[in-house]
Amino acid sequence: MKNKNNLDAQLRFIVGCVLAFCLASTMLIVLGSLVWIDQPMEQSPNDAAFFELITPIATFLVGSLSGIMIIKPKDPE
Repeated sequence: MKNKNNLDAQLRFIVGCVLAFCLASTMLIVLGSLVWIDQPMEQSPNDAAFFELITPIATFLVGSLSGIMIIKPKDPE
C-alpha cells in the first residue's frame, strides 16, 4: 500500500506543478499584454475577446488546482 500512496502523491505533485505552471504562464501573458504593449485609451475588440477567452481558462485552472490539492489520499487498510 505504501507504493500506491507514494505514486498518488507523486502524481498529485506533477499534475499540481503542471497546472500551476499553466496558470502562472497565463497570468504572465495577460500582464505582459497589459504592461509592455502600448494600449490605446479604448479597449480594442481583439483585446476584449482575448480577455473573455482567458477568464474561463484561468478560472478552470484555479479550480482544478485547488481540487487536486484539497483531496486527501485514502488511508491504507
